[in-house]
Amino acid sequence: QQVSTLLPARAGGSAARRRTAFHRRDGEMELALEHRFASAGDGGVSRGGQAKNSAAVGFACHTLVINPADGGRGIFAGCSNGLIVAWRQHHDFRLDSKTTVFSGHKGAVCALFLGQECGAHGLLFSGGAGRAIKVWDPHVRDPKTACVQTLAGHGGTITCLVYGGGTLFSSSNDHTVHLWRPDPGRALLLYPWFSVVQRIDAFSSWVNALAIRVGEATALYIGDASGTLSVYEPSG
Repeated sequence: QQVSTLLPARAGGSAARRRTAFHRRDGEMELALEHRFASAGDGGVSRGGQAKNSAAVGFACHTLVINPADGGRGIFAGCSNGLIVAWRQHHDFRLDSKTTVFSGHKGAVCALFLGQECGAHGLLFSGGAGRAIKVWDPHVRDPKTACVQTLAGHGGTITCLVYGGGTLFSSSNDHTVHLWRPDPGRALLLYPWFSVVQRIDAFSSWVNALAIRVGEATALYIGDASGTLSVYEPSG
């Protein structure tokens, strides 16, 4: 049920740079994240997470994860060559030189989200130009076995992913938003098994931003390329 639609906002932004720094205030300290465009002809990633060889490849998206149990941090970055690179961050904000690389996407990885309350220890969701959403267990020792499910249903590039209230929300440039929930009939499986439960196709342009508020006033916020922000709430 759509409860309100805001007037189109004025589009803004600046041209992409080859190097972008992000700063986040964290108590007395400041955390800096930096995206570097490296080179990766064969899709490889060298020690420290830098791509190698000759063809240009970039980091298309990233997500910073803070483990509430021990305060540990991790950074996942989606690459234009379909890889996902993970670093562990120490308490002094240094990145571990050892990286974990997840492969399986066809095309750039454009959206990442870690659902920390999903599964036993949290699951990583990723999507991109290959139209598929992949569900990963980032805690397994062998990254080759990390992908636990592939979700198909969108007809275009996955632009955004969020998880909250037991639901995965995905958006795409096919002008739709999909809602995925664990199948209750497979509750005894090691990992939740997601199925699409609703499709929202009331948009005339690309959907490229999602945010979820969970609680007494649960709401889904959807932003599209026309500059319109739509707000949805549960119909029940």
